[in-house]
Amino acid sequence: MNDTGNVPNDGETGDPAAVSNLLTPGQPSSATSKILVVLFGTVLVIGGIYVSSPDNVSDNLSLERKGFDDEENRKFLLGYESVWIAEGINNPEIRPVSKTRFADATPVIGITMGGKHRAYPLVTLLASFTREGRTGAVVNDKLGGKPVTVTSDSDLGFFRVFRLAQGSAKRKIGLRLLGRDDGGGMLLSFNTESGFRQDAEKLPDLEVQPFVKQTLSEWRSAHPKTDVYVGEFPTPDLQMEATLQHMTPEERDVADLVLAERDRKNKILSPKKKKRQDDAAKSSPPGDAPVKPSSGLRDSDKKVKSQ
Repeated sequence: MNDTGNVPNDGETGDPAAVSNLLTPGQPSSATSKILVVLFGTVLVIGGIYVSSPDNVSDNLSLERKGFDDEENRKFLLGYESVWIAEGINNPEIRPVSKTRFADATPVIGITMGGKHRAYPLVTLLASFTREGRTGAVVNDKLGGKPVTVTSDSDLGFFRVFRLAQGSAKRKIGLRLLGRDDGGGMLLSFNTESGFRQDAEKLPDLEVQPFVKQTLSEWRSAHPKTDVYVGEFPTPDLQMEATLQHMTPEERDVADLVLAERDRKNKILSPKKKKRQDDAAKSSPPGDAPVKPSSGLRDSDKKVKSQ
């Protein structure tokens, strides 16, 4: 006797082989397979919309509000305290002003101590790092036999010069960069553990040394025997190259000639080029003379021309 009360519907035979053939090309589609296809397509559409939509409204602020990126970059520079420690310049390179070639209009920090005068071009005080990992924003120097430290916050355009306070037991200053304080400003330190802000009113073992900010020509006119801190620009060509933007047209003409000659010599004296020339000379057979370029005339033509 056949049981007709539980006859499976189309596509629901209960046979695994039949189920596997529901989506097989060429096989008739059942209602179940159609529903599965619709559900799968719906999931794909919803997933695509979710992925392409922003997490919140603020994600589009950089596109909708002018200056948003600049504001966020400013916060990144000034709003976070850093734990990256970098020593300052402890053996600064000093040259007589007559031996330097910085542009006359180069802005400088001018200091007078113990009857001595020194100029620090701002281009030498940038917060870049030397090959030894020292920061150019802190220069521990000695002028007139007394320790002095020049600090430069190029992000804020803020400069400050320190000397040892009267009664201090220290013999040198030796400041280093501790990072940036929360809310902006350089953090300076004598060690690697505690620091103070560059613009702090109360300074440990230090006091503020007066200075002037003017052009190199103005400082040199007032102090003809001044010397100059050259930083990472010890040679005249590098000094010219670093201050091209401050030059007069006449200064620029001279600088262009000096830099062009330097570049030409660097190419001629390049070790690789010299090695190639030496290798070519060694590979040439002995007694070979350089071939003289031909004039393109035949011997008969040369005779006619000579007549």
